[in-house]
Amino acid sequence: MEKKCDGTSASLNVMMKENDRLQQARVEGIKKMQIVNACNKTLQQKLEFQRNEFEQKIKELKKQVAQHDLEQKNLILQREETACRTTDPIIYTSAGL
Repeated sequence: MEKKCDGTSASLNVMMKENDRLQQARVEGIKKMQIVNACNKTLQQKLEFQRNEFEQKIKELKKQVAQHDLEQKNLILQREETACRTTDPIIYTSAGL
């Protein structure tokens, strides 16, 4: 009977140690998941910030392109007006221009 009790006690001790080891592994797994989640959140915030920066730069570039196109059209109009004035100076001179 004593041997059976000793065997049961030893078996219980082994099972308790295994339970402690599994519990510790679970806690470590949870900690790692929390670290991964924190890193993921940080990376998402950085990515969102970069996306906002890129969108702002796209808006600025579109605005610059529109301004450039307008300036180019104005220069073409000025060139055409200048070409007309130099090829037909009598009309513009008599009109007071």
